[in-house]
Amino acid sequence: MAIDGRLSAFRAGFPALQGRCYLATAGGAPISRAAAAAAKRYVDEAEALGDAPFADWLAQTDTVRGQVAALINARPEDIAFLASASVAMNVVAGYVDPDATIVTIAGEFPSVTLPWINRGHTVLEVAAGTDGAGPLDGLAAVLTPDVGAIVLSHVQFRTGRSIDLDAVRRLAERVDALVIVDATQSMGAVPIDVEAAGVSVLMASGYKWLCAGYGIGAVYVAPKLRRRRPPVFGWRSAVEPYALDPRAVIPTASAVQLEMGHPPFAPAFCLGGALHHLDTVGLPAVWERIQALQSYLRRRLAAAGLPAPLAPAGESGIAVLPTERSVQLKRALAAEDILVSSSGPYLRLSTHAFNTEAEIDDAVGRLRQLW
Repeated sequence: MAIDGRLSAFRAGFPALQGRCYLATAGGAPISRAAAAAAKRYVDEAEALGDAPFADWLAQTDTVRGQVAALINARPEDIAFLASASVAMNVVAGYVDPDATIVTIAGEFPSVTLPWINRGHTVLEVAAGTDGAGPLDGLAAVLTPDVGAIVLSHVQFRTGRSIDLDAVRRLAERVDALVIVDATQSMGAVPIDVEAAGVSVLMASGYKWLCAGYGIGAVYVAPKLRRRRPPVFGWRSAVEPYALDPRAVIPTASAVQLEMGHPPFAPAFCLGGALHHLDTVGLPAVWERIQALQSYLRRRLAAAGLPAPLAPAGESGIAVLPTERSVQLKRALAAEDILVSSSGPYLRLSTHAFNTEAEIDDAVGRLRQLW
């Protein structure tokens, strides 16, 4: 399978790929030269000019909002920037009645569930199931008028399974519940259309498939939800922030109301650079390449007599192999510059569009020897 010129250039933009096989995006991705340069420009400007470019920095941040919005079929005013998806989940939890029940999927990433447990909510977990309909059947069975939100990951980090967000939204409508989605394991890889899915909130940390490093979380907040009282409030939450009125709790209509204070300039610009680099290929082509590599990986695993991944190809960029030796295998592969990730009794081999079939051959060959 030949890699075309755009994908070759995309790969060449990641210095961390030189001399190593990087199959660890599900744990943490490299950042591109374009992303690093965008963040560095802010630091250089602040060093050379102090606060003089402040208005330009705000404008640049809004440009990045537009880039994120275009990626998920939203509008720039729907996007807020917080430090991470974990911070975002804690913030948006304030939109939900404190007495409401929360429904989620068993085995979720902790930042999906812990904020709700900490707030005292009853959190019901449904079995993930062994097929795509499993979680949906479980969700349907526990929905009652007491449910305030269905909270889940678009792609499950321990299985690589994706969830049909449109189907979840239809279930939520039965009891007028919110749909709150952590897309950290999908945004930047798996296409997402928030308007079609009808989700209430969708968030993603930048350090995985967006290839934007740590310190940035992109958050979509549906216009209907923003008409509620904001769960948090700071000076930039106000409709006229530079009036600096210490008594006027009148929120801006945009998702900026959740940022409260100054946006995280350097991480936001890094995200903008990462999305610019992604656009050199385009998300549809990136997703097509990821699917092709996942299919190839599964064929090579089968030929090597290794276990089949938990999820079939076509759901995400993550192939999860169950093994009690996940940590030892990860370390042994890392010693040979083959980077994968592990989580409990699972070894994860994740393919982004910058990977190659030759890398997969090398990784599977060595994994077979170690298994």
